[in-house]
Amino acid sequence: MNLDDLHLLARNRSPKSLFSKRHIHLVGIKGVAVASLAQCLIDLGIRISGSDVEEEFVTQHLLEKLHIPLFVGFDPSHVEKDVDLVIYTGAHKGRQNSEVQVAIQRSIPIISQAEAIGQLMDKKKGVSVCGTGGKSTTSAMIAWIAHVAGIHPSFTVGVGNIPDLHKTGEFSIDERSQWFIAEADEYAVDPLVDHRPRFIFQHPQIIICTNLSYDHPDIYENFDQTKQTFLSFFNTLPQEGILILNGDDERLTSLIPKLTTKARVVLVGQHEGNDIWVRSTSVAEGKTQAQVTFHLQGKQKKTEEVILLLPGVFNMMNAAFAIAAAVAIGIPRLTAIRALAQFHGTMRRFEPKGNFQGIPCFDDYAHTPEEIETTLHALKEWYPHRKRIVIFQPHTYSRTKALFDQFSQSFHDADEIYFLDIFASAREAEDSSVSSDRLAEAVKKNESDKKVKNVKTVECAADVVKLAGPQSVIVTMGAGDVYKIWSLIELK
Repeated sequence: MNLDDLHLLARNRSPKSLFSKRHIHLVGIKGVAVASLAQCLIDLGIRISGSDVEEEFVTQHLLEKLHIPLFVGFDPSHVEKDVDLVIYTGAHKGRQNSEVQVAIQRSIPIISQAEAIGQLMDKKKGVSVCGTGGKSTTSAMIAWIAHVAGIHPSFTVGVGNIPDLHKTGEFSIDERSQWFIAEADEYAVDPLVDHRPRFIFQHPQIIICTNLSYDHPDIYENFDQTKQTFLSFFNTLPQEGILILNGDDERLTSLIPKLTTKARVVLVGQHEGNDIWVRSTSVAEGKTQAQVTFHLQGKQKKTEEVILLLPGVFNMMNAAFAIAAAVAIGIPRLTAIRALAQFHGTMRRFEPKGNFQGIPCFDDYAHTPEEIETTLHALKEWYPHRKRIVIFQPHTYSRTKALFDQFSQSFHDADEIYFLDIFASAREAEDSSVSSDRLAEAVKKNESDKKVKNVKTVECAADVVKLAGPQSVIVTMGAGDVYKIWSLIELK
């Protein structure tokens, strides 16, 4: 079906259909998920405009290359007369945003970013990648493998950039393009008025779940609610579908007896009982390699060497998930493995920023206790003889408060630990009962032999980098704007 056919078909359907629109306005366009969506919509030949705050985001350069008209701030006048659909996100007051409200008043259809992704997936066969951590990298890996294999994938990945693909979203109208690969987020569609999980709008043939933990205390009252949400999503798979799970995560495997879907379950992990067994992993600066055993039909097994340019066992697990998905959509296993050997990762996922006076510098999105531990462990594997300096910016008051004890015990693989003040989400108010000062004190109690300090601002954190010793390695971590430190440092 070509582009004209899609538009014609859509005009005979819902007034909220993306495919019938000529000018779509995106509220919060600088967000990684919305910027990725914008690229897909441009591929459909739709005119795009957008609005967001003045502050620079990681998507800034990507959006500039797309030449999208970008309004600073939010104002009803930004919704131009010829706009025929407004797409909003859970940030910036969601449906209560003034631009969304004026669209409602003018009877312009509105949909959420999550609904838009669902509509795109419904035109293809879907691969949804969910989980608390690793979904962005795994999604990008699958998209890259599919690109190398020449099957013209459509995809949306919520990162600032995928350097190998030079984009984070694409909707292919090539007749050979059958698959749409998407991150699947359990966070609320609109935290103010709509607590349905965003992935509820995706109807995939394949679901990958990398891991499971309690990540959104502002939406889910407890971990049981989180697990039930994922279980409900898994059970939407059709009978011919495939569910690829982390077989080492008991929080996930405990859900298997509760599945009502007849979809095939594939387990990936570091223990022999898994269908895809990742073993003998070795990590050195610049390379991670492992032996990966694939259980084939009957009792047959095949072991392959997998080599990555990315650090850590966790990235090897991401690669194993990606290989499993690639095989499920018809890509030969060896093609997937060879493609991954050339994959350079994504922006803000253990991203090399360069060197400062011989000190390797990295940036990572890690913002939960488990992600912090995983990232620091990978840093230790790559640089076992360097002093590991971490600069962490907690993200949201609600998460910091709910997971405070876990955060305080997450930095054992760091030698020096510096905090920035909590980065408040656009969706929450300040909470004086929790702070980076208190978190630093709690970490110091657990790491009494290490230097722990709240330096508060990006500018002060930049001074930490400038004063670091020559045998150090530095990583910035967090889901806020901690990455801006690197714009203040002269890197090579």
